[in-house]
Amino acid sequence: MTEEEKKKTADRIKEAIGNDTQAVAAKKINSNQGAVSRLIKGADYPTSATVIEICKAYNVSADWLLGLSDDKHPNTFDSEHITYEQAVLVLSQLLQRKAIQALKTNAGYLPISCRMFDIEDPLLKHLVDCQDHALLMRGDAFKNWERDSVSKFNLELLMRYDWREPDFPVPNEQNRSDEDWLDVYDWSVQEREMDYEIHSDIHPYWKEKKPE
Repeated sequence: MTEEEKKKTADRIKEAIGNDTQAVAAKKINSNQGAVSRLIKGADYPTSATVIEICKAYNVSADWLLGLSDDKHPNTFDSEHITYEQAVLVLSQLLQRKAIQALKTNAGYLPISCRMFDIEDPLLKHLVDCQDHALLMRGDAFKNWERDSVSKFNLELLMRYDWREPDFPVPNEQNRSDEDWLDVYDWSVQEREMDYEIHSDIHPYWKEKKPE
């Protein structure tokens, strides 16, 4: 392996990790901060196990990570398990290709989620409106948002009734940061799992409803 190839892999690992700290990245890929630091500096080359963990955590393809392809994301679309990231990126492509257009309004600027759809999922509504703002800013704003923000939400789309308000302090929906939304998502998933465990003891059909 040449030094150029090692550097390309290190650069792509750094790009995949994005704004995550080394400590956060280490937790996501079941490693430690020192190992992550060596990977992004090119001091170490990732093992096959590490490549798999990075690809799973950051939804990137192994070929892209190793510099063998320019296609960053794996072709693993599953309509039964769509993620928030996939939903928003598909919508952005439809808008940019003029396959769909937001309805015009005489009431001044309205978020795209209010002009096109009645979006009930709170996180999806937040991401769609953030996408709208990024597209309006033009230039590199959308690419930066796609890389730094939406990539954090490689999380399976919840059923609307699975969303729960947390019992810890959190800003209202209009003022939540990406990190706030991730906290609320994790809370909702934990509460959903508890509900399934409780109800499955009483009503057997809940076992069949439980998401994979």
